[in-house]
Amino acid sequence: MGRSYGSIEAPLGSREHMGSTGRRATLTNTSDRSSGDERLGDSLMRIVVYVAIFAISISSSSAGREILVPGDFPTIRSAVEAAGDGDSIVVSPGTYKEAILILKPNIQLHLIGKGKPTLRNMIKIVEAKWVTVEGFKMIGGTDESHGGVVSQNSSLTLKDMEISGFHHGVMISNGSAEISNCHITDSFNVCLQVSYGDLLLTDSVLTDSGTGLILSGGGVMLIKGNSFIGNEIGIQCVDSAPVLRRNLIKGNGYGLMSIDARPDLGSEDDHGENSFVANEVHIRNQGAKAISAIGNYWDDPGGPPFKSIEGRVLFKPWLKNDPLNGVGLKSGGKIAFLWA
Repeated sequence: MGRSYGSIEAPLGSREHMGSTGRRATLTNTSDRSSGDERLGDSLMRIVVYVAIFAISISSSSAGREILVPGDFPTIRSAVEAAGDGDSIVVSPGTYKEAILILKPNIQLHLIGKGKPTLRNMIKIVEAKWVTVEGFKMIGGTDESHGGVVSQNSSLTLKDMEISGFHHGVMISNGSAEISNCHITDSFNVCLQVSYGDLLLTDSVLTDSGTGLILSGGGVMLIKGNSFIGNEIGIQCVDSAPVLRRNLIKGNGYGLMSIDARPDLGSEDDHGENSFVANEVHIRNQGAKAISAIGNYWDDPGGPPFKSIEGRVLFKPWLKNDPLNGVGLKSGGKIAFLWA
């Protein structure tokens, strides 16, 4: 996929981005930490609150009946229309071309694929109390493939999904989502976009797209244990404050781009353990305040090369060894690091 960065014309520090003093934007070390402790406290509190919210929601799930497609109903849409609180719709292997609308304000619903059935159209969830979608392969690839999974003002759990070929693989707005073990790829615009919502994203792969992940607006956002590979922009944060831990950010044009945002990529007390590998630019910060990115690996034991970071970023100390070994995660236990 070609590299195209929209309105971005020159890196920070180039002549086009120098102020009247002629000073070049530089890498920033830990001397600019005035709000570091506050950021850490806020990040940990957001994580605790978010996990508590999901625990309450899951524990209150209702037991319902199992509805089989095509055994009980010929289509997924007709099964959804007939479903009640706590019901599980189990879809058999096959290819389904219907668009699925879930408009169930007061019930919990589970949509489960058995043997990875293929969906060739979108799933749209509106004003839903709690919806789980798992175990499907979704394929777009047409001019009308604007969104794979679209969730508005809803609470969504999405897991074990393969989504490819949509303009927007997954779109979340004004709600909450827990997404795990999903592979979203070949999105013409973005794999996953969350606007003004809460997000827990874990163990997922977002690859080969315009942008892997866009986070905008307020909301509690924890991004942990994912891979962002081969995108024009791996992660883009706009006026948001996500916490990012143990992610592989590899082979992107920009690894992470921050626009008036406050991403937490690690602090001295809670190191990020993110691995930035083979990106054209690891981090670009377009905001006035420094980004905390302490305790990460920069594809070089000597730390991030000068031109790999643009704008104000706190990166010392860094990891000399890759905590993810460049291919994935080490689960559990303590990891011995060499600190710069």
